[in-house]
Amino acid sequence: MNDKYKDVERGDATRKALIDAAIKVFARDGFHAASTRELANAANVNLALINYYFKGKQGLYLAAFEEITTQIKSEIVPVEDKIRLCLERHDWSTLDMDGRKEILLPLLLEMANVFLQLLTSDKTKEWAQLIMREQQEPTAAFEYVFSTFIRPMLTQIISLIKVLRNTDEDEAAMITFSVFGLLVVWRVVRTGILRRMNWTTIGEEELQKILPVVHRNIIALVFA
Repeated sequence: MNDKYKDVERGDATRKALIDAAIKVFARDGFHAASTRELANAANVNLALINYYFKGKQGLYLAAFEEITTQIKSEIVPVEDKIRLCLERHDWSTLDMDGRKEILLPLLLEMANVFLQLLTSDKTKEWAQLIMREQQEPTAAFEYVFSTFIRPMLTQIISLIKVLRNTDEDEAAMITFSVFGLLVVWRVVRTGILRRMNWTTIGEEELQKILPVVHRNIIALVFA
């Protein structure tokens, strides 16, 4: 293999190692407490490479959120696109509530399924910790996450609920936030859930027990 391509591969591997380590260390310690030396040690690379690839700790922090957002969007965007296309294709003025519900409710529940699967997965623990930190004390990282992932997702769900309920934008937004509250709680109190249910993790079997309850709560909330 050409030496140039070997260098590129090594560079990609080093960059990925730093980002993977950053997600774990920043989630555990927070941005300010995490030292560049600790980040380099966790990635098993030379300290100087943080500056070389990311121009410092701040750049690495943002790169970690870019990676998280890319992974989340790979799961969420296909459902967002289905919702957007569905909303564009129909003349909703010709349909009553039952007609709208038949078409749109399955899409809302599909988004809930995907989002809940992400939230309860073992691999997203650090993602959730980082995003929750940014919700409490937002930085440029939150602005990136909000503009590239959260806002587009909220836009589609608010539009769906606005049509489904035949309501205004503000009420649709508040219902949407309430729906996501029903989902996020499964990550926020995950440890308590595992203890109470005597589960060691939330895998596919556990998720299939959770989803019917979540669906009933979403339906009750949206159509209250």
